Amino acid sequence: MMKKIFLLVALVAIQFSYSQGNMRFGVKLGGNLSSIIETASSKSSLNKRDNGGSKVGFHGGITFEFLFSERISVQVEALYSTKGGKVIDSKYTKSKVVENLNYMSFPILGKYYATPNLSIELGPEISLLSSATSEDDKGIEVNILKERVKHDFGLVGGLAYEFYNGVFVQGRYSLGLLDITNTNKNSIAWYRHKNSVVQVSVGFIF
Repeated sequence: MMKKIFLLVALVAIQFSYSQGNMRFGVKLGGNLSSIIETASSKSSLNKRDNGGSKVGFHGGITFEFLFSERISVQVEALYSTKGGKVIDSKYTKSKVVENLNYMSFPILGKYYATPNLSIELGPEISLLSSATSEDDKGIEVNILKERVKHDFGLVGGLAYEFYNGVFVQGRYSLGLLDITNTNKNSIAWYRHKNSVVQVSVGFIF
């Protein structure tokens, strides 16, 4: 449903922008520093555990910017993004494992140009899970796709600087708002997991 809503909004925005002649298209690539924020459920008497740690990944894709004035625009992106992090494997050994969660992400960001080159970005992000694995300290991978929710919804904020030749750099933080763990929520003890990602990108906009 969320994917259909996104596609409908994107098609309407693209049609409007083409008719007004105020759309720009670009490509981008960058690095992710992702982690999984873990908190105990309200039903649980368990204490908050060590969140494990971060992992390095990447993202890349295309971007469309719809200009409404010299200072206001909306930017819609379609990105492949590797997220995840180190978590505690409570099911078996209670050791740390690395979760590799790969998403197709669709940020829809409002942009305010504080200067002709520097912009502030803020908005929601819809993400659809394409694959999910966990890897222990011995390098053994396990498919955990069925144990993770197939979509995520979060908030994104950051800054972008565009040079006069069309090259731009961006720095963002993305926080997932949904529990991505597909577990029995009626259990006495369970933990919520949420995505947290710092992104640095470079790209070119036409």
